[in-house]
Amino acid sequence: MQELTSLLQQAIAAIEQAQELPRLEAIRVEYLGKKGRLTGYLKNLALLPEAERPTAGQAVNQIKQQILLAITQRKEHLTEH
Repeated sequence: MQELTSLLQQAIAAIEQAQELPRLEAIRVEYLGKKGRLTGYLKNLALLPEAERPTAGQAVNQIKQQILLAITQRKEHLTEH
């Protein structure tokens, strides 16, 4: 779980520093793309004991939603200015 928190912090920091839309898209792909950093966690859920999967899956999905929200907000900010 600590790794996921760290991943979220890194993603948010990168998103906040993005000054252009292409960079923002690159960050999205880096974290959420087919071979993205967070996507790797989703793929590894199958390796967890069955009892742990729902909790771990929920945590990964919450982080995914937070990253998507941050990207959306940053995109709006960049297009307004």
